[in-house]
Amino acid sequence: MEDYLEFKDYLIFRNDKEIKKIIKDEILLFSDKMNKVISYEFTKERNIIITNKAFYNLESKSKPHFYYNYN
Repeated sequence: MEDYLEFKDYLIFRNDKEIKKIIKDEILLFSDKMNKVISYEFTKERNIIITNKAFYNLESKSKPHFYYNYN
């Protein structure tokens, strides 16, 4: 599968031990920072990870929020 896809790991999480504990055997396809809009003037920065099986919203490495599993 890795031969056909172009991965965008902007946060360089691919070899991170804490992230590997979270995503286990999934293939990391994309990681980046984004801003969560809370109200008109307030935002919070989040790290997002998209794998071949799920979407993760990470407030920090110790607090992953699992959003969607494609299985």
